[in-house]
Amino acid sequence: MPGFTHLHTASGFSLRYGASHPERLAERAAERGMDALALTDRDGLSGAVRFAKAAAAAGVRPLFGAELAVADGESAPRPAVRPRTPVRGGAFLDESAARVVFLARDGAAGWAALCRLVSAAHAGRTERPVLPRHALDAATDGLTVLLGPDSEVGRALAAARPDRAARLLAPGASGTATRCAWRSSTTGARAAAPAPCGWPPAPSASPSTRASPPS
Repeated sequence: MPGFTHLHTASGFSLRYGASHPERLAERAAERGMDALALTDRDGLSGAVRFAKAAAAAGVRPLFGAELAVADGESAPRPAVRPRTPVRGGAFLDESAARVVFLARDGAAGWAALCRLVSAAHAGRTERPVLPRHALDAATDGLTVLLGPDSEVGRALAAARPDRAARLLAPGASGTATRCAWRSSTTGARAAAPAPCGWPPAPSASPSTRASPPS
């Protein structure tokens, strides 16, 4: 599959979301004729070194990223979810925070920015790693942001609120020059090329008084 690259891939380091070893992912990408593959584990970069070595051995270009939970910027409409009762001996995990995939680009600068975001997500005192909004203000240089169904933008669209999605993506509202792309979950769909956007949006006291982010 030359010319096609998976940009959202979880390994066994993403507990409950991935099962394959990083080495096996690189091998399978080479077997399928892929030129590159991104490893974007949840909340961390634990498999990055193993993945980089395996990709080099397999002749596949490794791309590095992470899927992180991001603190809400404003009250967002969410699909109604029925609370689940954990099995005996288990515990309920609140994973309601919006999630975004960050991909490193521009070599060492992108990798450094990605590491800073992962560290910031784990620096809080929350039960689960959550990236605070202030950590995004100056840390998105060298990164491409993939906004999927679990992002604030995706949830706005799912709630039939394209107006809110447009506000979130309006360029210039946040004062940053983030490169964003929409990540489709549909097999065979092609994502748009990364383009400047205003994500993350600038914080405000309330949604009603918030300035419209550039789109």
